[in-house]
Amino acid sequence: MELWEQTFSCKWLDQEKFHALMANGTMKACTGEEKLESLMMELEHRVSLHVYTAVYAIAWALHNMLYCTHGYGALHAGTCATISSFYPWQLLHYVRNVNFKTKDGSHVFFDANGNPPAMYDIVNWRVSANSSLEKVTVGRFDVNSPDGTIFNVYGAEMIWINHTQLSSHLQLIFIDPNYYGILGVFICYKKTPIVRANNYFLSCLLLFSLFLCFLCSLGFIGYPQPEKCLLRQVAFGMTFTFCISCVLAKTITVVIAFNATKPGSRLKRWTGVKVSYCVLLVCTLIQTFLCVMWLILSPPFPEFETDKKPGAIIINCNEGSSIAFWCMLGYLGLLATISFIVAFLARRLPDSFNETKFITFSMLAFLSVWVSFIPAYLSARGMYTVAMEVFAIMSSSLAVVICIFLPKCFIVLFRPKLNSREHLMGKSRGKK
Repeated sequence: MELWEQTFSCKWLDQEKFHALMANGTMKACTGEEKLESLMMELEHRVSLHVYTAVYAIAWALHNMLYCTHGYGALHAGTCATISSFYPWQLLHYVRNVNFKTKDGSHVFFDANGNPPAMYDIVNWRVSANSSLEKVTVGRFDVNSPDGTIFNVYGAEMIWINHTQLSSHLQLIFIDPNYYGILGVFICYKKTPIVRANNYFLSCLLLFSLFLCFLCSLGFIGYPQPEKCLLRQVAFGMTFTFCISCVLAKTITVVIAFNATKPGSRLKRWTGVKVSYCVLLVCTLIQTFLCVMWLILSPPFPEFETDKKPGAIIINCNEGSSIAFWCMLGYLGLLATISFIVAFLARRLPDSFNETKFITFSMLAFLSVWVSFIPAYLSARGMYTVAMEVFAIMSSSLAVVICIFLPKCFIVLFRPKLNSREHLMGKSRGKK
């Protein structure tokens, strides 16, 4: 009755008081004909469900306590509580160990911290037709769902703030088709002279390393988790080292191949893939040693900054040792500089080996990006340093792709007459 009176703001009265109350007009009387459907309020079904689940959890705890077998109980050393006289902490212990399913199929249990299974609605805030904010449920996170459907987003209901949308987060990896297009061209035309003259195997390795370079930039995006902080700079350093090592190996291979054709040259025994493998292995191992020492002595970790912006906590990745970071970056610069110098000195080789010209431009662009990155990185703070590094990663990787691979793809696809042995050998003799 009290619930009814509070809900409908009325009073249960006898016949005499009812007429007096109606005459005064101070409060309406309850008639019993009121309907909940007429109320302009949202029924709290979720609260009712939580109460229902909580009551069932208590009931299961009492049930387990009642049928507890000594030696297999939930308390210390397998003991059981007495159902007729138990302490509150004993009941709490049984509650935290319940494991059952409700009638709607929900699995109820509690983890080590006493938390129930996580269930959340994913809400998208949007502006309604009357210019007011409204929230629309666009997805759900439920650990009770079958594997693979724990996190569901209803894409049709989502309105993105910049009016752009990707149906899957994995599309971020495949958003740029340039890598796959170039790799496809090299695979389809791997027996043509221009592809063979520029070392098909190393070109494929270089393309693969460039793909990893683009991919490692994703490690700088999102919440800075401990694992992400620990590995993102190492992944960046290793992938770029492998990439520049491939460029250096290609340059050295071209120089050796040209000079080995001279009479009496001792470089003939160095022609082949052994030199390339050695360059890749040695250069990569040095960077691997630096990164391993970095992770052992002073690994990166997430850091909470409270003094940068009033009223906000900024979470960043602390690099642990700035010396290790700059040593890693300096080693990359050293490899790129060596590749640039070797390619620049070999730029006058015959046209059939003119890849050194493109390597020169690619390394020049690579060094320009990272030299510009240093003052920008030192002057920026917080998330802006991450933005600077991601920009440098993407720009330098794209520069290598454009300078080394696009000219070859242009000749293969649009100038097939230039992709012939006669043309290459003819220009080579002309140069001599």
